[in-house]
Amino acid sequence: MIGLLDPALFLQRPEAEVQRDLDNVLRTCTQHSISLPELDEYWHELWTQLGLPLERTLSPSGKRALQEIRRLGQQSKMSIPPISQGAGLVWRRGFLQLFGPQHFATSWEERMAAASIRAAATGNRVVLLTRRMLGRNLVRHASGSSTLHENTRWVLHIQPKDVGHVQVLCVYHPRNVTDRWTTRFDWRLPGTQGARFPFCPPAAWWKGSTMAWRTVSSKPAWIDCQGNGWARPNIQDGAGYHWDVFIQSIGLKAAVGLDQLNVVEFGAPSTEGHPGQIHHVPAAKAGKITQFGWVC
Repeated sequence: MIGLLDPALFLQRPEAEVQRDLDNVLRTCTQHSISLPELDEYWHELWTQLGLPLERTLSPSGKRALQEIRRLGQQSKMSIPPISQGAGLVWRRGFLQLFGPQHFATSWEERMAAASIRAAATGNRVVLLTRRMLGRNLVRHASGSSTLHENTRWVLHIQPKDVGHVQVLCVYHPRNVTDRWTTRFDWRLPGTQGARFPFCPPAAWWKGSTMAWRTVSSKPAWIDCQGNGWARPNIQDGAGYHWDVFIQSIGLKAAVGLDQLNVVEFGAPSTEGHPGQIHHVPAAKAGKITQFGWVC
């Protein structure tokens, strides 16, 4: 698998945010054996224009993360043949949204388009290791302290010659690689492994026309294939290790015994329970829940 680095990862901002984003890149590459080839189309300018100026502002620990990412490129054993101009097409809207001049001192649109086509022309799976930014590829919806961060760009579309249409996933967390639907939704939503109450993504989750979220019980909520609403608990700063799940189907409400559940999130500490299981039941509702769950 080939990874491309989002230039926005190297824009200056508070160091804690830089460290978080770079750590996610390193964990994703390590866990999924992603190669970061030094593609001429963008690699040199990435480091000279953005990487080195950022490095000068970081503490020693921040510098180490940045340097480790650069070493991954230097250690890449993947040999990728050059391509000629006009070797493929891109759907320009996505590249303009992510890499246009509205976000950078100079546009990265053409460089990233050429690098994407060259990487995909090898026939390998390609992902963009992405930074999420409000106003760029992220929108915040909130009601009180219940907040939903909607990803507005989760895939780029390209078509290298002799390969055909290719989707390049915009990966912001290691889980995105294995559960691809989390590139659009929240990576903390529980999947199906050992889950009694999993989040079941809509069948065509990747289509922009598919509804991903709406307001349910006055909270912004992710919508699963059964119409259930998954909202963050109303806790300061997005804390808490569970989802408030609002069941919409009359039949499902009857089968479960309740119309609202508190379900353990993916990534929660083991002391909180297994992802997709009941986190807690309010005292007023104790004893009403059945042993029924659902499957995707």
